[in-house]
Amino acid sequence: MNDIFLAVTLAGLLGIVVALIRPRTFGMTRAKGLLVTVAVVLVGFVSFGTTIPPKDASPPALAVAPVAPPPATPPVLPKSPAAAEARPRQPETLTSPDGGNLLIWRDSNAQSEGLRLINAGVNRTQPQMIVRLLSCVVASGSQIVVTDGGFFSSTVLVVSGRETGCRGVVANERISRPD
Repeated sequence: MNDIFLAVTLAGLLGIVVALIRPRTFGMTRAKGLLVTVAVVLVGFVSFGTTIPPKDASPPALAVAPVAPPPATPPVLPKSPAAAEARPRQPETLTSPDGGNLLIWRDSNAQSEGLRLINAGVNRTQPQMIVRLLSCVVASGSQIVVTDGGFFSSTVLVVSGRETGCRGVVANERISRPD
């Protein structure tokens, strides 16, 4: 493609030079030769300038072989142990070592910030800074459903008690799982 462009460009330039320097060779006046020259230049730029791919263009896509139709019967997959136990999960219980209330944080970032504030003793002097990070406070023994389990903490939904419907994050060590 570049070779063709170069050949046409050189031929066009030669024609332009002849038309400008010796217009009588083509049987025209100098003004008409100039007009033809400008027209040739414009047509060359428009027609050949748009056909050259940019340097950063990706190579043309390769032809892809047709995909075979799916088999008439789907393959039989082995059943996993988890599929054998596909029964509804029972609500789990939140427990506190001292039997007191448990904090359910808005999200994991609020939990991290709140625990840092508690470790610094801010909860004793300015408890409102902790309260703004909480989703709710529940009594030990409240029933919850884990909606997103994590390694250190889980997102839970409270399903019993006064705070039913409260959603937030709690430390996994506070969740007692049924046997």
